[in-house]
Amino acid sequence: MPGVLLIDDDRGVREACAEALRSAGLEVHEATDGVEAFRRLSLVKERPRFVVLDLHMPRMDGFEFLEQLKMYPSAGDVRVLLVSGDPNVRGAEHSPGVVGVISKPIQLGDLVARITGSGSHA
Repeated sequence: MPGVLLIDDDRGVREACAEALRSAGLEVHEATDGVEAFRRLSLVKERPRFVVLDLHMPRMDGFEFLEQLKMYPSAGDVRVLLVSGDPNVRGAEHSPGVVGVISKPIQLGDLVARITGSGSHA
């Protein structure tokens, strides 16, 4: 199964999503914002196949993370699933690598299905 980098500044949301994804047999790395996410990307042996990305975070938000990800080596095949409570994602859903948007509050079953491919949205 693919690895997942889960980026969300809300600890409760991040932990619930991580637990659901791990229960589905996925390797999950967590980060609280884009700055920490890039640090984690530099530490993992294999880059994750999926990034679950909250758009509104301190330091480096999801929009800036998407811009920086374009410059990251081998980022072309990383699939990004955006997470936001904001109905207006300002075009981020059309960024390279973005495969979908999940609204908050997150339905954990939908999140797992999109990443594992057991749903019609992956």
